[in-house]
Amino acid sequence: MKQRIAKIIAQNGHCSRRQAEELINQGKVYLNGKKITECATFVSPGDTIRIDRKTIHVNFKEINTRQVKLFMMNKPVGYICTEKDEADKNRPTVFSLIPKRLGRLIMVGRLDFNSEGLLLFTNNGHFAEFLMHPKTALPRLYRVRINGKLSDDDIKKLEAGMKVDKEKFKSIKVYNQENNGGKNSWVLLELTEGKNREIRRAMQALGFTVARLMRVAFADLALGKIPKGDIIEIEEHYFKELVEKFEKEKGSK
Repeated sequence: MKQRIAKIIAQNGHCSRRQAEELINQGKVYLNGKKITECATFVSPGDTIRIDRKTIHVNFKEINTRQVKLFMMNKPVGYICTEKDEADKNRPTVFSLIPKRLGRLIMVGRLDFNSEGLLLFTNNGHFAEFLMHPKTALPRLYRVRINGKLSDDDIKKLEAGMKVDKEKFKSIKVYNQENNGGKNSWVLLELTEGKNREIRRAMQALGFTVARLMRVAFADLALGKIPKGDIIEIEEHYFKELVEKFEKEKGSK
């Protein structure tokens, strides 16, 4: 029995399957001591995979029984969602906030440098992809402060699905708007996709500037009162239904 190397890398919690394929294309993955550049490479039990300083000993039984874990971080403003600052600006990364005792974790989606709030991590690359995949369409809830106030027409455009810079956005639902007669408004928005800077771009297209953007929930998981910069492990019963859907989809493939 053989399996694709990117799948095994993801199941071992090194990164997502898509990220594993990128590492393979970059020539950063070695199989039994030889560099590979083909994503269609298959591995068998007993093979050894090396990525940077991490070594994976292929054992299908051990991989398939691995318990899925999920963690929640309250991301502060001013942190990037990559393992290192590729722009060489020496900006802090959210991975520096993860205690070493938790091991290597995979980020579920991302928040931009100036955004804050709920950020999920898992030890299973396939589960991370399942949570992020457009077909899964899990709702993300954001609390956003803008300059001005959304009109009824603005709300209709957001909820109908806008086209920004030739890119089509799905419906952005507007659940609440608080204004109290001031210059700024707080808006509660729900998305089911995670395109790059989607809320900021949609608001800019409507003529608004986003002053603050916080993700407060992902699916049925709410941020609550986790201190900024902290990460906690989520008890399994809180995301049991997500794991069951994930296992069902995995079993159908």
